[in-house]
Amino acid sequence: PFDPQRHGTEKSAVTGATHSLSRRIGSYWLTALGEVPPATLKRFASALERTR
Repeated sequence: PFDPQRHGTEKSAVTGATHSLSRRIGSYWLTALGEVPPATLKRFASALERTR
């Protein structure tokens, strides 16, 4: 769950071939990372949907 005291602004970072993305989605905080282009990681994160 998103915690405003713990989570700040949305962030992205690159370390070698690994990209990471942290962002708020509704009432949750998402951190995604992978050895993919940043645009792919962003599309993947945007497509996630909480179903339960």
